[in-house]
Amino acid sequence: MTSRAVFLSLALVFALGCEGPTGPEGPPGDDAMVDRLVFEGDLDATGSASVDLPPEAGTIKNPPLVSCYVSYGSSSWAALGSGGPGSLGLCLLVDRTTNLEVLIQQASSFGKYKVIAIY
Repeated sequence: MTSRAVFLSLALVFALGCEGPTGPEGPPGDDAMVDRLVFEGDLDATGSASVDLPPEAGTIKNPPLVSCYVSYGSSSWAALGSGGPGSLGLCLLVDRTTNLEVLIQQASSFGKYKVIAIY
């Protein structure tokens, strides 16, 4: 066998790799977020809307992941934040004793909103 053939044979063995035993199972993960809720509606004349989340969505100490979006007649949605210069509006999570409420405030009036909660 030529040195080139030996080199190509070894390269093929290394490229395919060797199989060894399966490693141990990893530790259990945290409780996974498995439920996703989507709420849609119309903003009022003040650019506000509210959505009540079910109690199982979380608490103020263990909140769900929440995103708020607005749209004004186009095919795009803009994400809302927690305010600041140039903000399109506010997306707030409020503790209502028995459940959480998502408030959209200070957005432009009469647009569409979408609230997504994952828990």
